[in-house]
Amino acid sequence: MFIHNAWYVAARTAEVAPGAVLRRVLLGIPLVLFRGADATVGALDDRCSHRLARLSQGSCVNGNLQCVYHGARFNTGGECLEFPGQEKALKGADVQSYPVRERFGLIWVWPGDHEQSHDESSIPDFLSYGADPYIASDGEMMGFGSDYRLVVDNLLDAAHAAYVHKSTFGSPIWLASGTDKGIAASEAKFDFQTSDSGIAYQYQVRNGLQGPAFVEAYARCKGIEPDYQQPLDIALEAEWRAPGLFIFMNILGPLDGSDEDRVCLTAFHFLSPETETTTNYYFRTSYRMIDRDDVFGEFWHQTASRAFHEDKAVIEAQQENIGTVDLYDHPVVSYPSDQLAIQGRRVLDRLAEMESSVTS
Repeated sequence: MFIHNAWYVAARTAEVAPGAVLRRVLLGIPLVLFRGADATVGALDDRCSHRLARLSQGSCVNGNLQCVYHGARFNTGGECLEFPGQEKALKGADVQSYPVRERFGLIWVWPGDHEQSHDESSIPDFLSYGADPYIASDGEMMGFGSDYRLVVDNLLDAAHAAYVHKSTFGSPIWLASGTDKGIAASEAKFDFQTSDSGIAYQYQVRNGLQGPAFVEAYARCKGIEPDYQQPLDIALEAEWRAPGLFIFMNILGPLDGSDEDRVCLTAFHFLSPETETTTNYYFRTSYRMIDRDDVFGEFWHQTASRAFHEDKAVIEAQQENIGTVDLYDHPVVSYPSDQLAIQGRRVLDRLAEMESSVTS
């Protein structure tokens, strides 16, 4: 189930340098991305109007895309400018183009109704947390062999971290997230808000034993021995903007302290459905400290990347068990901590119903 009327990440800005030609599949639509003579990015159907050859096998010539098969040239708007051997371009030779935006170092494509592409609310302001004073790093695009909704389920479920992420973020403190149950020897607080466009949730634990990655991050920042094992306070602020954008902001140290006392770590997730059972998964990490520390930034980025690959292994195996139907076509049980994932499915269902009612 796809939501078409939304902006999706199709590539990072650096992937579409002048002269580069890039193929991506978005919501089942094969696209070709390239940069025009005016430096703007074009997104076209990846098939030539002549013999349906892949335009992504072609090349950029003076900012126009030249088909590898017979040399037809197209601009970023999909207009066929030239067909070798003809005095002028052939009638009906234009190729479908898609609206494109470049924001926050990312290239976004709108695969739905072009007349609605003025709505940029699906490119949320929280992405500014990847800019100064935060120091950001982009990860490689990860291909998930799963329905993007399984990844949304996963990211709305903090409780899984206690088991899936034992080597990184995992700790028993996450087991109470999404429930009203406390944690022994800790003060835990969970809250969430839903809207038509997504879910935000907050989780705080005082005086709790954190996962190894958070402990090491705090120790590195404070110059403490890496085997530091004392309880810490943590505040997680997470937001999902449907269909597939997330920010996780983890604040370590005294929750009521100053910036000098706390470490702020963020992770962004960009989910772009490729097909019904595959997803292009982009991520970005950033951190905020008093002084820039590139060694620490690399530590945090590699740690987060390792955790996301832990999710990938579990979710892809889950997809194999589910098959080509929906998760809820199977008889499954739900735990109290599943409430956000269930709410998330309802948000996506409502968005899909709204699109269907408009087009029917």
